Amino acid sequence: MMANPAHAFSRSDRTQVGLWWWTTDRWLLGAVGVLIVLGVLMSFAASPAAAARMNVGDPFHFAVRQCVFAAIGSVILISTSMLDIRGVRRAAFFIYIVAIAIMIALPFFGHNAKGATRWLEFGGFSLQPSEFMKPALIILVAWMFAEGQKGEGVPGVSIAFCLYFLSIGLLLIQPDVG
Repeated sequence: MMANPAHAFSRSDRTQVGLWWWTTDRWLLGAVGVLIVLGVLMSFAASPAAAARMNVGDPFHFAVRQCVFAAIGSVILISTSMLDIRGVRRAAFFIYIVAIAIMIALPFFGHNAKGATRWLEFGGFSLQPSEFMKPALIILVAWMFAEGQKGEGVPGVSIAFCLYFLSIGLLLIQPDVG
């Protein structure tokens, strides 16, 4: 008779990694991992043609770049999935504040592309702060709605709508709202 293989972490393991392992949806994590790997494989298929069209010397320039972004994204994915609810709220708050500050400053020093100044460009890398603001806004609005439901005098709905209207206002400054 074959013994059960030992798990990496026992159910009684109360370390942060042990708790993460037993509370994470491993099927969803595996599906995300498969999507990341497929994205990297597809970039290896498309990179030579894109590099030739854009006159980039290395035919796998875009594939290597995608591998770097996939590795960075995977580290961010795992580390944020290990946060507790307070950590998620704190991270969302600071990400929202930084993204809004950058969005306010974009008309003055942002990169213009296709009639809109929505990108921050540095070192050949462009970043769109509104893409970071969106998930942070969702978390903050959900938090404010929950706080408003507690009946402890927190005007959660009002705060949520103020956050929402601030975000929408900054997005609508740009001529291309697509």
